[in-house]
Amino acid sequence: MLEGDARVLIDGQEVGRLSAGELFGEIAVIASGRRTATVESLSAMVLASFFKRDIWALEKSNAAFADALRALRSTEDQS
Repeated sequence: MLEGDARVLIDGQEVGRLSAGELFGEIAVIASGRRTATVESLSAMVLASFFKRDIWALEKSNAAFADALRALRSTEDQS
């Protein structure tokens, strides 16, 4: 998110808030499309978006990025 505020919902219950500088949707990218939450805008937002192929290309070319993605997946699996 470049600008704006949003809330994160799981099963209709708010579990968190997001603001500029934070990201969402990364789990769906690394888990092949499986969504784990819903994000709802609370204000006008400006977003940067990336295609899966772009994330996968970064993962192949940058070991540190790949490790960070795996760490996100590990954190999600523990939730």
